[in-house]
Amino acid sequence: CQDLIISIISPFIEKLEHTFNSSVDSEVQIQLQSYIPSVLQTITCKVEDLIAPFATRMIKVLIAVFEFRKTIVDEPMLAIGSVLTECENLVPSVFPEMKKFFVAAFNNPEDVNSLIASLHCLSIMCDYPDIALFSHDNGTFCDQIVQCFFQILQNPNAPFVAKPEIFSAFGDLSLCIGTNFDRYFPSVMGALESASGILIPPDSDDTMIDNIIQLRQTIIATYSMFVHSNFEVLVNKHFNALLHFLELVWADTEFRTKKLVQHIILLISDMSLQAKLSGTSQMLKHDTIDSIVLFCKHRSTSSKIRAIANKISL
Repeated sequence: CQDLIISIISPFIEKLEHTFNSSVDSEVQIQLQSYIPSVLQTITCKVEDLIAPFATRMIKVLIAVFEFRKTIVDEPMLAIGSVLTECENLVPSVFPEMKKFFVAAFNNPEDVNSLIASLHCLSIMCDYPDIALFSHDNGTFCDQIVQCFFQILQNPNAPFVAKPEIFSAFGDLSLCIGTNFDRYFPSVMGALESASGILIPPDSDDTMIDNIIQLRQTIIATYSMFVHSNFEVLVNKHFNALLHFLELVWADTEFRTKKLVQHIILLISDMSLQAKLSGTSQMLKHDTIDSIVLFCKHRSTSSKIRAIANKISL
């Protein structure tokens, strides 16, 4: 079965290359330039690192879709991300060309699917330190994309679902560029603390409820990344804001989902480990944190949550 799947990769790549021919109907071009990358992404996820012999050619033709259409298309971007996940060695050679496409997507948040696909692709590249994301141009690219991220957060017309993705990107960026993230950290924390105060109105529909719960989960996950990348500044200057957010989310029992509880206990676990390493464990002695840990140890129905909580020593 796997051999059969591999045998159809080249024909699909050739079919995608053919869509750039002027003889192809424009509507057919648009359809195939979305459909074929989706198929190639699915194949990549199936065959994993066996995609390697086709990877360079695939990425070249997927990038050509952006240039041909003069816009970012989410399906090719997702396919590129899938290929780079399996072939990390290609990241340094692909990153320079991808920069302009990332910026284009981040400047067009109305196309939220392409925006999110581009953020996910950038996240994959952030895991590869050899690209020197900050130092390769003395921070110019990072400054540019961070400015785009803030503009999206401040744009009232930007889709709400983009906000969690932006905060997650900040977390990825902080882990990737280390101390160079300090120049952005105060402004990022200001935006994070503002978003942390978003409440779920009584008349919210299911979509709004799901969006805010997702935002809360992402904020907690972003705090966890900051615990690893900027712990000292986080606890010294922003601990009270973090504590207030945990109190708000924990008290909102109607929307305190199991997944949200898991994110919270993982955050407290990360904080506990970092606090021990830095000798600041006393800061975590707080009624709210104690009550969350005790609940997770003794009352959670999730064995995974109980196991995490039982390893926490405050």
